[in-house]
Amino acid sequence: MSSNTALPNLVKLELIFCTECSELPALGRRQNLEDLELWGLGSVKRFGCEFYGLGSIDGTSTGGEDSVQSVVVFPKLDTLKIGNMKELEEWHLPFRRGGEIFPKFRTLNVDNLMKLPPGLGKLKSLEEISGLKLFQIDDNVTLSAQQVAVFPVLKKLTLLDMPEWGSRRMK
Repeated sequence: MSSNTALPNLVKLELIFCTECSELPALGRRQNLEDLELWGLGSVKRFGCEFYGLGSIDGTSTGGEDSVQSVVVFPKLDTLKIGNMKELEEWHLPFRRGGEIFPKFRTLNVDNLMKLPPGLGKLKSLEEISGLKLFQIDDNVTLSAQQVAVFPVLKKLTLLDMPEWGSRRMK
């Protein structure tokens, strides 16, 4: 059975405290997944092409009848909650692979992450980000002649417990 057809009606998935899990399953091609929670996956080091269902760690294609250019990654995902992933070193968004990513993604909740992925601000539907102990927001968007709107529809940003910002008061 292809990973694209297993659990076709799955709308919500929670992977919580699977501490020995070192690689994430290819979830990006779940056609009906709307709510994903990844919590306490202490051995996961990267979110790469394999997580999105676009290939393997070495960058090879998954093949199949549809090309990478026609793939919609996480077509219905609305909410992603992610936290306590102490070994997470890399988180890539597959912009350069073609296709469309996170077209319905509205809410990101993070807790105890070292940083958000570069390019997060390019997501056209992301409306809300909330974070607890988020250590670095790094959005390396290279602007070309055609300007890229960073977080074009963001309506709510909540950052809590940011010790490196100190106790500055806004006036």
